[in-house]
Amino acid sequence: MHASFGLLRKCFTPWLIKTNLRPSTRMKKTTETLELKSKIVQDFRLHEKDTGSADVQIALLTDRINQLTEHLQKNNKDHSSRRGLLMMVGQRRRLLDYLHTTDTSRYQAITRKLKLRK
Repeated sequence: MHASFGLLRKCFTPWLIKTNLRPSTRMKKTTETLELKSKIVQDFRLHEKDTGSADVQIALLTDRINQLTEHLQKNNKDHSSRRGLLMMVGQRRRLLDYLHTTDTSRYQAITRKLKLRK
């Protein structure tokens, strides 16, 4: 390790703390995200206490995929987010394949509702 690394760390640590810990913006975003997530769960659940069925997971992944796609259109060089997007698309594809083999009517209903197929 270089001796200058310690100096850089001392210089950038206050900046990192200041930029990453803004409670007003983080709390608002978290509250909005939780409200949106609970609305999606209510729309796609199979029964009253359902939070983890394939339908709900596909709907939540689709929402996150749409948000990340919008983010990546603005930030072309954000490769780590692009990797996360590709992983989410693969996970959604696997869940859709599972739903297609187990219950075709639910598969068709969710693809129609989320407009995943043309």
